Amino acid sequence: MGNLRRVIKKTVLSTFLLTGLVNLGCASQSYKFKNQNSKKDGLSSHQQPLVGRERIDYIYTQAEAYSQQGQSKLAVELFREALFADPNSKSLKIRLAKELLKTGQAREAMDWVDLVIKEEPQHTEALLLKGTLLASLKNIKESINSFEKILVYDVHNFDARGALGALYAEEKQFKQARQQFEFLIQDSKYPFPEKAYYYLGRIYEEEGDKNSLKEAEKAFSKSIKLKPNFVEALLSLSVVLIQQEKMNEARRQLEKWQIEEGPHSKVAETLANMYIMNEEYEKAIEQLALVNSQSETVIDTKLKVALIQIENKKYKEASYLLESILEVVPDSDRVRFYLALVYGELNENEKALVHFMKVPDFSSFYVDSVIHGATLLSDMNRVKEGLALVNQALRNKPEAEKLYILYGSLLDAENRYDDTYEFMKLAFKKFPESLGVQFFYALSLDRKEQRDEAINLMLKIIDKDPLHSQALNYIAYTYAEMGKKLDEALELAQRALYVEPTNSYILDTVGWVYFQKGDYKEALVWLEKAFEGAKNEGVILEHLGDVYFKLGLIEKSKTMYSLALESNLDEKRFDLIRSKVQALQNPIMTDKSPERIPAQARPID
Repeated sequence: MGNLRRVIKKTVLSTFLLTGLVNLGCASQSYKFKNQNSKKDGLSSHQQPLVGRERIDYIYTQAEAYSQQGQSKLAVELFREALFADPNSKSLKIRLAKELLKTGQAREAMDWVDLVIKEEPQHTEALLLKGTLLASLKNIKESINSFEKILVYDVHNFDARGALGALYAEEKQFKQARQQFEFLIQDSKYPFPEKAYYYLGRIYEEEGDKNSLKEAEKAFSKSIKLKPNFVEALLSLSVVLIQQEKMNEARRQLEKWQIEEGPHSKVAETLANMYIMNEEYEKAIEQLALVNSQSETVIDTKLKVALIQIENKKYKEASYLLESILEVVPDSDRVRFYLALVYGELNENEKALVHFMKVPDFSSFYVDSVIHGATLLSDMNRVKEGLALVNQALRNKPEAEKLYILYGSLLDAENRYDDTYEFMKLAFKKFPESLGVQFFYALSLDRKEQRDEAINLMLKIIDKDPLHSQALNYIAYTYAEMGKKLDEALELAQRALYVEPTNSYILDTVGWVYFQKGDYKEALVWLEKAFEGAKNEGVILEHLGDVYFKLGLIEKSKTMYSLALESNLDEKRFDLIRSKVQALQNPIMTDKSPERIPAQARPID
């Protein structure tokens, strides 16, 4: 719904008054000038200095030329010069006021308009311009007054009446606003009744209640009947139909119009948005193809189609389209980045890496490309290459704090705990306020067995961000490992779970807290949930083995321990679990569960 309104939604005031202002700007041709090729005393004008009327005409012509070229400041200076030579010209005063308005000098423009009105109180063009100027200055009451003065002596002045309707609508005086456009509809001299119906519909739409929306629907329908190719009325009609929950009728109207009138980019875009909302992606793509054929932004349109395909998990189709775009714009880092993501989803990791690596360091996608690329390398057990990639990126982007977090996590994955600590210590000095850096620095403190310092830093993180799930999880698990503050640990773990209800590490922590509290049945519920989401996480497998053992499910316990030994464990952890397996082979089995190292959350991509 929001996308549809974005396509066509404008205020009645801005639409009508700006249109009126343009008309006023183009209408100022009342200042007539003589033929500059005329002869004087037998000499052509370029053979002698221009004087009098010819000089004024020449300056005026130059000013108009500058105005048409968009050089309003130069035009203003020339209009001033012409007015200095002809100070009684009302037309020049009006023309200068309009050009001043273009440069934002509304106050001075008003002074010139007031001079004209003082000389001629019923000067229609001056009163129209004054009303527009007052509206731009948000003096709505006086603006209305200026337009009403015109209608006193010129009841058929359509510009004044339309502007009045727009102003009343802006002031939420909907009854008065409707009266102006209803007058235009009934006025046989008004040449554009379809526009009057359109603005009437916009006013009813602005009112927004149920009955008003019905009246808006009627007004827009009448406008389209009078002018079948009036696309703005059609789009507005589709909006009010949707507001009345008539989505199918809105679709029917748009599709019918498209068949009868041919492709139109805004109609196609609106239909595409409808199809997307209804998950009809193929139809959406067809409509966006029409937008493509009507628009100069070919790449953006194709990219939008590709993103729809990605959203619909049609990664293969998206890869073909993105590759075709890249052939046209090989330097597009945005397209290359999305293509790399798609290849990652397709498990074509080498292709993904190639494109991540080609995103240049000046691109806004560079840091994210490095993060995705290094993470992919880590998943492929090529951590050293990932470290090299991030190390180079740190030289290119020394202020990108996410790269420091990633580098520290990769060092940790290599079990280089001393290096991790030293690096994160430096990162903490560089980014002392970064919660992400604080968190990973605290983890490195834990690795160095500085647990109290780690807990204190984690508590500071929670003070700043009470819903920092990773910090909450760390403290909860650490308390459980220490066998203290178990009630507080459970409360912290549950808070973390509220933020990330499917996070296997947090589910594991909840289960481990219950285990430490001696509630093995409840622990089993949570640890099995954790296992479902992370069946290859060694520490979770170990914990599930521990709880099975406590519940006397020895064979299940052995299975979990065996699976844990097959996972990616450090040497210390591997030896501890192997000792448990050996203990289960003996008649007398220990019930002590060795302390584990906290499961580490991966850095946020």
